[in-house]
Amino acid sequence: MGHNRAEGRRLVSQVFEGRFEALKQQNNMTKGDAQVALHVLLSARGYRRPVATEVADLYLSRAASVCDHPRTLAELVEGGATDVAAGCPALAFARKLSNAGLTVHYYVLDYVDEEVDSYFRTDSDHAPETALVFGLPMRFPGKFEESDRTFSLNIMNAWATFAKRG
Repeated sequence: MGHNRAEGRRLVSQVFEGRFEALKQQNNMTKGDAQVALHVLLSARGYRRPVATEVADLYLSRAASVCDHPRTLAELVEGGATDVAAGCPALAFARKLSNAGLTVHYYVLDYVDEEVDSYFRTDSDHAPETALVFGLPMRFPGKFEESDRTFSLNIMNAWATFAKRG
């Protein structure tokens, strides 16, 4: 079980209906904008105000330690959306299964090649993984780098091992 970063971008797109992307493109997001965006995203997923404030403050403290550039703030909001949309629920479920004594394999796919992404323009959360699992980089070698093929082989091996051994 796992998730990929596209799930956060999808949540941002659904909640803000394109307005966030416009703010991101203008490259003038402030910490206040980021805090409001995080609150709205957290509220959309059912988090109440005290918890939403604590979570938003935690994300914004990360930005202060790295850089508070508008692009960094926008990426931070998208990262928070990924965690809220997929990461936290998937990880909580994985922990429950593990605590029940079951073997759990968990991953986060943070890499999606533009070629892979362009073949699968769907609302499916795991479409980018599918292209890698079924070896798309090997089928079209001229469109992919050697690193893409190696990564695809690693993903195929991981999924095959999971299928064989659980």
